[in-house]
Amino acid sequence: MADNFEAIKNTLDTIRKEIDIRYGLDKLPFVKDTFRQIDYVLSKMHEWIQFSNLYKNHDAEVFMNAFEGYFRELNVMIDEMDSRKVY
Repeated sequence: MADNFEAIKNTLDTIRKEIDIRYGLDKLPFVKDTFRQIDYVLSKMHEWIQFSNLYKNHDAEVFMNAFEGYFRELNVMIDEMDSRKVY
């Protein structure tokens, strides 16, 4: 579980850096805010993983659903940036 978590975190860091290089993250407040929300979800998930507190954890389930939504939103933003409909 921890390896998958680190892979997700590293991938998101790479995406964030690439967006910053291409467009300037400070110029994209909606994207920046989405990353802020994703970071919060990941910090909570990291705590639960560290203390093996995922099993039957309703909060973790809700946070994972939130993560899925934020990640989908980020994908839409990336597609729009790549098609030059920058936020």
